[in-house]
Amino acid sequence: MRNSKAKKLLKKINEQKTYYRAMSDEKLQAQTEILRKKIANNEDEEAIIVEAFAVVREASYRVLKMFHTDEQVLGGLVLYEGYIAEMKTGEGKSLVATLPLYLKALTMGRSFLITTNGYLAKRDKERIGPVYEWLSLSVSDSSAVENETKSLVEQRKIVYGGDIIYTSNGEFGFDFLIDGLADSPENRFMPELTFALLDEVDEILIDTAQTPLIISGNPKVQSNYFDVSHRFVQTLRIKQDYEMDDEGENVWLTEKGIEKAKHYFSVDNLLGLPYFSLYQHVILALKAEHTIRKDKDYLVEDGEVKLLSRKDGRILEGSSLQSGLHQAVQTKEGAKGTPESQTISSVTYQNLFRQFRQLSGMSGTAKVAESEFIGTYNLPVKKIKTHKKNKRKDYSSLSYVTNEAKLKAALKKIQELHKKEQPLLIITGSVDASELMSLYLLDLGIAHNVLNAKSSLKEAQMIKKAGRVGAVTVSTTMAGRGTDIKITEESIKKGGLAVIITERLPNRRGELQAKGRAGRKGEPGVTYSYESLEDDVIKKFMQGRVQKYYDKRVEKSQNLPYHQVPQKIRRGSLRRTFKKAQQKSEEQGEGQRSQSLQFDNILKLQKDMFNESRQRVLQFSDIDEVLNFLS
Repeated sequence: MRNSKAKKLLKKINEQKTYYRAMSDEKLQAQTEILRKKIANNEDEEAIIVEAFAVVREASYRVLKMFHTDEQVLGGLVLYEGYIAEMKTGEGKSLVATLPLYLKALTMGRSFLITTNGYLAKRDKERIGPVYEWLSLSVSDSSAVENETKSLVEQRKIVYGGDIIYTSNGEFGFDFLIDGLADSPENRFMPELTFALLDEVDEILIDTAQTPLIISGNPKVQSNYFDVSHRFVQTLRIKQDYEMDDEGENVWLTEKGIEKAKHYFSVDNLLGLPYFSLYQHVILALKAEHTIRKDKDYLVEDGEVKLLSRKDGRILEGSSLQSGLHQAVQTKEGAKGTPESQTISSVTYQNLFRQFRQLSGMSGTAKVAESEFIGTYNLPVKKIKTHKKNKRKDYSSLSYVTNEAKLKAALKKIQELHKKEQPLLIITGSVDASELMSLYLLDLGIAHNVLNAKSSLKEAQMIKKAGRVGAVTVSTTMAGRGTDIKITEESIKKGGLAVIITERLPNRRGELQAKGRAGRKGEPGVTYSYESLEDDVIKKFMQGRVQKYYDKRVEKSQNLPYHQVPQKIRRGSLRRTFKKAQQKSEEQGEGQRSQSLQFDNILKLQKDMFNESRQRVLQFSDIDEVLNFLS
């Protein structure tokens, strides 16, 4: 949608305010049926958009006491046209969504609001849902049905029978797979996939795009090679028995390592067909030991291995590593073992959401990934300006040689700001980094909360309190997406929220999301960023280029007294290295997602043919029809 057209429509919508404000409740509520008839009669779409948006705007004012700002209306128009609207944190995206969701429910029969977790879906349905219900539309959320007297299928039919459906990407994805495995037409519940509005669209379509949703079943025979393979890899030495690539993503046995394995397991040909399964388990054990990192890729909670999102550190509930790798990690940790599984049905988010007739999305950090959104989903990004001028001050990143030097500098700034009682949100890159920062703060006598995957149940509560005077919150990049940090009047007088990012993150969107926690709705705020040559993204993508400089400076830096903060890196070429490392990280991520999509597209062709045949079989009334079809 061109800006000129959007502004023209906005002007017309604004002109309707007095007309609809003068209506009685009954007459305003009756507009839904009037609009249905106009849509059925193929009346002018532009006029329908103006009327529908004006109706929702007024209904929201009467039900919620909230009247959409001009910027929110512009955001709604962008979403209605099937674009991504980039709207900053605190601009009221939940309210913006009412405009396209209402009209799409009328024009396409049903609309979905899909967000990143069930808590947000339930919260938004409870907060915003009364507007739709007041306008005579049914609204449901995926957690709403908890009736033990109804079967799972009956419950899901209620959920997916709503005019407007709030759900999370994970729950929707698994429901989609379960529906596809139905053994009769009566057990299907998924409606036609018409229009979906994705909240935090970059997290759903980019950050989790490579993680397939899988429904698994257990094979009959379980392997007994995990324990012995784990014990074997403990005897191996890097560079001699095995090697890893520069990114630390792949590991393999050297010729010497293969000979060592043949001797250890008393086999004459480890790579031969009779021992192929054993060799696979040795490689799985190597990967589990050296490429899957505790408190970075997973954590152990109540004796169970739980995967973590590399994007925000959240636990990926219900997800597991495939092809035996999860069992290898469990063996490594001495955790509860789960049976090896075989895939019954799977889908990636990329192909799942491309099945909707129309998509749109909202995020505060989508513009930097626009090329990928267009290339993969044909979704351009439109930036919507903030309702109030942004007063946040972003300071340039400060670069150091070692992690210790960086933390000294960051802790000095934390003490300085905490002394002023300014609320602090300290962003770390992993669970273990957040816990290390917590230890430093305890040593300094600074009271704080730690928000990571281990405390995720208290996430909303912690984030709400993070804006109080003197509050200090240490967080992974999960940092409460979808939950506003409420800044008190006292905190505003202290300068608003201060965000301190303690390492160079793998992508710009993560940094922008973290910075976006401060300075929302025109409030004051400030951000600081600290990075070192020992940050993961540098070690992974740029270590070779900085090694000589690092070796020369590291000893000098480490010999400084603890209380003295080392000099930051001033050389321009070195400071640019951090940006280049981040760019390489982004390029690798995009390349992996593209490769994953190409591979999934091949499988999709096969699955589509199989599913088409399966659905035809389900329509047959007796076995003779099935046999005739199969012959």
